[in-house]
Amino acid sequence: MNLVKLLSCVFIVCVCATSYAQVQRSIPRDFPLRFASKDSSIRQEAAKAYARKCTGRQRHQFRRAPEGWQGYQQLLRDKNDDVVLAALAMSTCFKAHKTLPLLAELSQHKSLKVMHEALTLIAHMENVAALTTFVKWLKEKSEF
Repeated sequence: MNLVKLLSCVFIVCVCATSYAQVQRSIPRDFPLRFASKDSSIRQEAAKAYARKCTGRQRHQFRRAPEGWQGYQQLLRDKNDDVVLAALAMSTCFKAHKTLPLLAELSQHKSLKVMHEALTLIAHMENVAALTTFVKWLKEKSEF
């Protein structure tokens, strides 16, 4: 009887391990083709998916991937405002000192939504350099 229980437990563990191994896990190298797609909805969804995957145990893998960083820079320069907004969600995947200059450029963006989101990200950064960027923007806008 104990042997049957033991064998059934071993079988269940093997099935669980096999199903866990078959789960699709995204890696940063899955995204560059979607970042460069001609379809803006694909680029937008790729940016959102990258931001979603860049959490928990996978965060270090996504943060260090050159494909992700290059895609992030490319998407922030996109002509479509919705793609840029989706790319801004990727900002949390990278270190603040790397993203800050890019966000500072977007604080002068023609789209109010993009500008607002970039300024929000700058304001919430826990980085001293973000404060100077934010103050500079406030001084420029207070001249009006």
